[in-house]
Amino acid sequence: MPDHVIYLDQIILGNWLVNYLLLWVVARLTGAPVRHLRLVAAAALGAAYLLVMWWPGGGYLFSLPAKLVLSSLMVWVGLAPGNFRRFALQLMGLYLAAFGLGGLILGLEFLLDGQAPPVRAAGGVAVFAGRSFWPAVILALAILLVLGRWGGAYWWRRLYPLLFQVPLILRFFGREVRVEALLDTGNQLTDPLGNYPVIVVESGVLTGVLPPAVAQALAREELVPAELLRGLAGTAWASRLRVIPYSSLGCRHGLLIGFRPDEVVVFWGARALRVKEVVVGVYQRALSPGEGYRALIHPRVLEGSLV
Repeated sequence: MPDHVIYLDQIILGNWLVNYLLLWVVARLTGAPVRHLRLVAAAALGAAYLLVMWWPGGGYLFSLPAKLVLSSLMVWVGLAPGNFRRFALQLMGLYLAAFGLGGLILGLEFLLDGQAPPVRAAGGVAVFAGRSFWPAVILALAILLVLGRWGGAYWWRRLYPLLFQVPLILRFFGREVRVEALLDTGNQLTDPLGNYPVIVVESGVLTGVLPPAVAQALAREELVPAELLRGLAGTAWASRLRVIPYSSLGCRHGLLIGFRPDEVVVFWGARALRVKEVVVGVYQRALSPGEGYRALIHPRVLEGSLV
């Protein structure tokens, strides 16, 4: 009589659940939309793969290339990355999450048992048969849920700015100003006249380049249009003026004053991207509580360079 019994339905169901949670965590951490039906299908694809261990002559499907193809399919089906760089990021995230979960289960089992869990081979698959294996799995999945639920928020609030904060140079009429900016994937503001993307900057950033009367008008908490127009009268800035409608929390029908720059230079990694078809919108409040950045970049400004 065998000393260890494996129930196929439990393996398939458990693997499907783990695959689903892994893909969900990757979606949360990479900012991908969570589409549950796609995640269910991708997780089922990974779970069905386990059946090949009982498929006569299917041993080659356990090779490294076959596993890479499977994991790639799971990412494409579940997360729909859209471009290769985002796909590569999400695939790497899936591997890191899977390896991390496996290590977490072993560590928790060792912690609960006080000794290394015994390993048995079953059908070519390693089975960790310690007494605390299932409690360790449940605890690890609970940690994975917490990571996906609150870890993503921490990533976007704390770590994301460190990776996606970049310097900008704004040039107007031969004068320029340098500012730290954050790539804001939620920024969908466009100029209604030319459909140009809008870079939002704090009003204080442009104090040194705007005409004094215009800078003073834009520095007020509540904009007085007549004061702004008087400051622009007779200046070349009047032809650069743009009025951009927007909606945000607490402001359903807002208007943002903007200006067309000569060009904007974005230092993205080792590259200096020069962009002319853009509008600089002036925001009258602080964008970052800690003043780590004072501008928000529209994703289209970095089109072709995004993950």
